[in-house]
Amino acid sequence: GKLLRYRELMIDTRSEILVRGKTLARGYVENGAIRSFVDSDGWYHTGDIGELDSFGKLRVLGRLDNMFISGGENIQPEVIEKALLEYNEIVQAIVVPVKDQVFGERPVAFVELHTMGSLHKLNLSERLREQLPGFMIPIEFFDWPSEIVGADQKINRHMLMKHAEEMMRKKPI
Repeated sequence: GKLLRYRELMIDTRSEILVRGKTLARGYVENGAIRSFVDSDGWYHTGDIGELDSFGKLRVLGRLDNMFISGGENIQPEVIEKALLEYNEIVQAIVVPVKDQVFGERPVAFVELHTMGSLHKLNLSERLREQLPGFMIPIEFFDWPSEIVGADQKINRHMLMKHAEEMMRKKPI
């Protein structure tokens, strides 16, 4: 997107999107008083990660609180999800971390297909290697857990992380 009038935008060193300007709310009401949500310089920290292109257009890459570290590399799940959603066979994809003794955490993906079929036949790992660095390739692809994620509710990443950990424990070695 492009910045609206009376607003300023900055990307900080962590790639977090910060905004400030005349149209920003004054804060939250707590116990009858307004509590400011901006820092000492007037910037509101959105919690979103983004970048500005050479034309000054903002591209939102994901949420700061979704990022995890695998073997010293920052992984933004939304980047992997976006790559998965480019495949015509895939309706939805969510990537979450699972604990790993060597790397700390590793990505796994939950994938919903347009039609009934086998995730393994799609060769998603190999296909993603054409688009993403190796550390971002999910170590496992699971079928979309419709019993956990209904079509009408927001995705709960923490619940999916727990489900992924359980699925990994049950996986034959």
